[in-house]
Amino acid sequence: ADGQFVLYIRKVIVNPLLGRKQCQVEIAHADMAGVKKSVIKAEIAKKFKASEDRVAIFGIKPKFGGGKSSGFASIYDDLDTRNKYDTKTNLYRDGIVVRPKR
Repeated sequence: ADGQFVLYIRKVIVNPLLGRKQCQVEIAHADMAGVKKSVIKAEIAKKFKASEDRVAIFGIKPKFGGGKSSGFASIYDDLDTRNKYDTKTNLYRDGIVVRPKR
């Protein structure tokens, strides 16, 4: 089965001070080596009814033995709060902020 995975969202915390929902993400992907962050982001955006640019995925680590991975996700209320509170690395990685030239 190509591209088959199951997404579990655990421990959803609503954080109004930082304008986001924080959650722990577990992915079961038995037939795949790993799942792309863009695919995980699209799936989470669909579940939380948010646009993909408001979702930040980070810390995805595979479990020993394969077939499972876990990580974290933040779903921001809007793009301005993401620009204000998300890490620079996540913003650069997702192409929301352009990395300054040296």
